[in-house]
Amino acid sequence: MTFQLECLPIELAFEIFYLAASPQEHSESSTACRMYDTARALALVSNNIRQIIMPHLLRTVTLINEESLNLFLRTLHQQEELSKSGSRLSLVYPQLIRRIWTSSCWEPFFQQQSSKSSDLLNDILRRSTSIGMTFSSQHLLYDSLCDPYLPIKRRWGCKRLTFAGHNPRWNPLTSTENGQAFLRQLTHLTIWLPSDDSSGSAASSPISTSGGMNLGLGVRIPNWIKLIPFESMPNLTSFAFALTRTPRSTAMQMVLYSLAPPHPSRRPLPRQDGEQRTSFNSTIFREWATSAEPLSHGKLVDVGVTLAPFESDDSEERQLSMAFLKSDIDI
Repeated sequence: MTFQLECLPIELAFEIFYLAASPQEHSESSTACRMYDTARALALVSNNIRQIIMPHLLRTVTLINEESLNLFLRTLHQQEELSKSGSRLSLVYPQLIRRIWTSSCWEPFFQQQSSKSSDLLNDILRRSTSIGMTFSSQHLLYDSLCDPYLPIKRRWGCKRLTFAGHNPRWNPLTSTENGQAFLRQLTHLTIWLPSDDSSGSAASSPISTSGGMNLGLGVRIPNWIKLIPFESMPNLTSFAFALTRTPRSTAMQMVLYSLAPPHPSRRPLPRQDGEQRTSFNSTIFREWATSAEPLSHGKLVDVGVTLAPFESDDSEERQLSMAFLKSDIDI
């Protein structure tokens, strides 16, 4: 006996398609290309189903290495050709992608690519409301901000920024006008830097949360928080960061700080440059993190990433990309 999907309310049918097309994040193939097998199979059923599946699938794009980035750029070129030919298979990717993650892309990347490829990727980065990347692919963001054809202080769509991996760099963002304008727009900042902060010192006594949860000896609040340019992010209302892992730890835990948004009746303060700013003082996040009781100001969040000691960089970045994929929530 077959089930007649068309008998369901259209909203429920769409939800079933969306659930089936979602990456299989809890399966054994969740870190491999096969995580999209079901979505790809559904998209091949008919053009109507493809039109339902693809916008949902493209909402979040994760590019886990340079090869996947190259394949993605090739797809963008193909879509342009399909659009020119009037094909019903054409999709306007930049309008559908809201969240994008990149990792393991070593610079200089676009010396190997055409200027058209860089334009296509830059367009997607500027439109995305949430950008996540490892520090090894940060240069893609810097290159986009330094685009000579980009108007100074052009407004980006990104409000949420996630950095992960190792060796954070802030100077390329803080040293340029476009970089400063980009930082001013951010409302959410998340940093997953799980490796040991060599300049940090282990807690001499167990650190506890406001709810009494004991995290044990050796837990570190990372010292790199002191280097984050919170002064350049006046609209920041949420800051989340990974606790520094101890040698025996495997699960990555994150501390989340939040500021209450202003009352809707309260107007943003004007700026001379035409932008708007709130009355937030985002430097409070640094004060909370470096205080005597850093966990009393926020809450612990399970990132859902298990990083074994001495795990390879490739495996770690795959885990982090999955964490970004699963973090499509308003934290």
